[in-house]
Amino acid sequence: DSRKVSYPKSLILEAKERDVSLNITYSSVAVISHAGASVYSGHYTSQVKRGSKWFFCNDEGIMSTECTSNPNSNEVILFYEQAK
Repeated sequence: DSRKVSYPKSLILEAKERDVSLNITYSSVAVISHAGASVYSGHYTSQVKRGSKWFFCNDEGIMSTECTSNPNSNEVILFYEQAK
């Protein structure tokens, strides 16, 4: 299935512990994407956040970028970390 999935750059999850509600925010820190006919062929790339900057990584090298969805690829794995 090659449907595109949109994803938020931050998530707010509500947790309840005993009688206390907590809103915990998570921020996107990396995205692994795949371009190709199937998971058995094609090319994987990633976008990784370091500090406040995003970098696009592939076999040819690493370059500064904006974290955006690539229209020619499918996001495979999303990574989030708890915001400070």
